[in-house]
Formats: sequence, structure tokens, C-alpha cells
Amino acid sequence: MSGLIMSQLRLPRHQESPLNQTHKRLVALLFGFVLLFSVVLRVGVAVWSPNLYWPDEVYQSRETAHFLAYGTAVKTWEFRTGARSWVFPAFLAVVMRATDWMGSGSDGYLLGITIVLALISLTTIWFAFAWAYRVSGTSAAVIAGLGSVFWYELIYFAPKSFNEVLAGHLLLPGLYLGVYGPENPLARRKRLFWAGVFLGLVVALRIQLAPAVLVAAGFFCWKNWRTNLLPVAAGIALPVVAFGMADAVTWSQPFHSYLAMFQFHIQNESTLDQQAWHYYLVRILTHYGPLVPFAFLGARRSPFLGWVILAIVIPHTLIPHKEWRYIYPAMPLIITLSGIGVTEVVAALNARLTRPKPRFAVIAVSVLFFVCTSAAIAIEFPGWRQHAGDIEAFQKLSHDKTLCGVALYKNAWTWPGGYTYLHRNVPIFLFSDETPIEKLAPSFNALVTSEPLPEHHDGFKVAQCWDSRHLRNVPMTVCLYQRPGGCTDGDAEYELNETLIRIDK
Repeated sequence: MSGLIMSQLRLPRHQESPLNQTHKRLVALLFGFVLLFSVVLRVGVAVWSPNLYWPDEVYQSRETAHFLAYGTAVKTWEFRTGARSWVFPAFLAVVMRATDWMGSGSDGYLLGITIVLALISLTTIWFAFAWAYRVSGTSAAVIAGLGSVFWYELIYFAPKSFNEVLAGHLLLPGLYLGVYGPENPLARRKRLFWAGVFLGLVVALRIQLAPAVLVAAGFFCWKNWRTNLLPVAAGIALPVVAFGMADAVTWSQPFHSYLAMFQFHIQNESTLDQQAWHYYLVRILTHYGPLVPFAFLGARRSPFLGWVILAIVIPHTLIPHKEWRYIYPAMPLIITLSGIGVTEVVAALNARLTRPKPRFAVIAVSVLFFVCTSAAIAIEFPGWRQHAGDIEAFQKLSHDKTLCGVALYKNAWTWPGGYTYLHRNVPIFLFSDETPIEKLAPSFNALVTSEPLPEHHDGFKVAQCWDSRHLRNVPMTVCLYQRPGGCTDGDAEYELNETLIRIDK
């Protein structure tokens, strides 16, 4: 598999004059530098601007991974009822154990997860470069590739442990291997099989992407379905069956997590937040701004990617409960098509000049357009410091060896990041306004809140405060209060996992 993928990383042959050997080495070196820079950029932004986009990135993956790796976790209803697969958390658990040496407390494995997921996200850059080269040549490849390097959402979501984000990154090599590569019979069957494997991983991670997988698989097979169908179908089936068997082992029934989640949505659809049918359309226009018409132009040159985008967006539009991250797999495809479209427009404008500009200048201006557009929209993006204070408080406590209990006071339990960030085998208590906190204070020696406590309240003093952002970019301050001394046994009624069982969350 690795040999096949590496062979696709080489510059594909095109109608342009072939590069000589020295130039090929130079291009490979430059491309390697771009990938290295991209990893540093994505990891650097994640470390410099800690945040939680949505609690699912912890409680549906990292928190369960922490349970597998270290034995402690906040367990939500999905992992009490079997509505989630253990496969992705198991992968993250391996990363945690392999990288916890990189720092004390929770710092080491959090950085390790960020690096590993950022490395996987490099498929967005490789795909944009390789696909645009196949479709429109070198200029389009450079513009689309560098556009993917600097596009703010691809940077922001790269290290996020959402199933749809990982599925989006794995979709890209599946699309490329299914369309481009060696055409001799044996090699074609091999690349189509691996294309199917990637598509199977996509649908296993995110069943809602099945329509996009069906569109892609149909495109791979329709010209010569008798020869192509078997390797594609076998490739898709392999990870799907593996995920189903993982459910059989962990939940005692094949595909239990898919059936349980489907049943939950059928029974509770009316209780979930519902958005209008045009939710994704409006979001695409606001999140991509001037790139949208260029993406349409790019789709004229590469209609297949356009159909895949529609196969992602339209089925999600039909589901009443909508979240922007659900259509993340379409985002790198939009950037790729935008790069192709920009190339078309700039080339046409340049040809009209009495003295056309050199290719380097044209590429530089086009990439600058991508960078400026990304920066202008990123300024308004609310996620950069979203609930940073909550997770930074827990991450700070992960270094405190005297910690014997921590309380969340007037703060939602969803945002501090659970034991993934706390990484201490101590109870977490959840207190509301009506809780007699004075009586319960001996059971914890740290308290996290966005509401100020009275001075010297039960011996607690401010240890540190963080500026943060609530949903919709509302400023907030989160403070950590601590007191000296140990803890007595706390009231189990207020322990977080017991509370979640009681309120069925």
C-alpha cells in the first residue's frame, strides 16, 4: 500500500515538457518543504490557540481513547449504550501511549495527537497539488496546493479528532487512486482495490458519507464495470466488515454502533436542533466568499469533484439536524476546484495584456489572493479561542500532583475536556447554582468557574485566569481556584459520571 501511495506522490505525467532529473529533485525537495511547513503551521496554530470547536471532538473519540490507554474517562450516553465505534478511539489510544513521553501531564499525548492528525491532514495538500496538475497543469497545481496550505479551515480542522474530519482526509487518496494511476490490468486492479479501501474507511467512519462513496465508486466502475467492480467492491468491504466485527467484539453485535445511532436519531430527531434547508448553502457562501465562483469554474474542468461535493452536501441538507463540520469532506475539494478556477481566470486575463506577465508572477498573485481571502475570513471565524480557558485550566491541573478533586461550578461539563485534559485519577464534581458548595468544598481542592468567587471563599484563592471565547465568539473569562490541603470523600451524587447517568447525557 505504501509503495502505491508513494508512487502517486510523484508528479504525474502531463502534456507539458518533462522536467529533467535535476528539476525533478528540486520539485520533490520544494514539495517536501511545503509539507513540512504545513505540519508546523497546523501544529503551531493548534498549540498557540487551544480551543474546542465542539465537545464531540473529546467525548466521542479522545476521552474514550483515554479510557483505553489509562483507565479513566467521562462516559457519555453514546459509549454507555453502544452508539459509537471503538475503532477511532483505539487508534488515538495507541497514539496517546506512544507519545505521552513528549511532555508531562496531558501535554505530551495532546501534542502527539495533534501532530499525528496534522500529518494525516497533509492529504489535502497533496491531493490539491496532484489533482490540479492532472486537470490543468503546473500553475494550477501550485496555486491549488498552496491555497490548501494556507486556507484557514483546513488549518483549523487538521488536528481535530472528529470522525468526519478524518474521513475527509482519507477520502482524498481514495478519489485520486480511483481515477489516476497506472493503467496496465494488474496495476489498475491494485490501485482500484486501495481506492476502495479508502472509500470503505470513509463510510465506516462516517456513514452519512455513503452517497459520496457510491458516486465515487460508480464513477470508477462505469466505463468497465465487469473488470473494475470487483476490486473496488472488495476494497470497500474490507474496512466496513472490520468495523462491523469490531462492534461485534466490543458491543456483542455486528454494526451495533450504526444501528443504535440510527435508532437514536429516528426517536429523537424532533428534540435536536434543526436548521433550514439552505443552512449549508449560506455557510458555503459566507465561509468561502469570493472563492465560490472560482470553484464553479473549476468544476467545469473537473466535473467529477463537483458531483462528489454535491453528493456530500445534498444528503446532509436533507437531514434536519445540521452542523457545519459535518460537510468538512467537501472543503478540500472546494479549495482544489477553486485553485483550478483561479488558474483559468488569471490565465485568460493575463493573455489579454499587451505584455503578459511571467508565470511566476501570475502564480504569486493567485496564491496571494488565496492567502488574503483566507486571512480576511479567518478573522471572523469564532473558533480560534473557543472555550480555551476551560481546557487550559484542566491542562494546568494535569501537572498538579496534589490534586485530589476538581469541581466545575456554574460551568458546563462539556467544555473542560474531561480526563483527556485533566489526566489525573481524581473525581470531577459538577455543581449548579443551587448546590451547597460550602458543605462540599472539603471533597475537592480545585475549582474551575467563569463566575467569580468571594475572596478567600472556603480557603480557595485564584490560581490563574484565562481569556476565552464562548459560542458565537462571546468573550468570557475562566478562572482556576485552588486551596491547600487534601480531600475527603465527596458526595457521589455530584460526581460527573454519576450525574451524566442520572440525566441521561
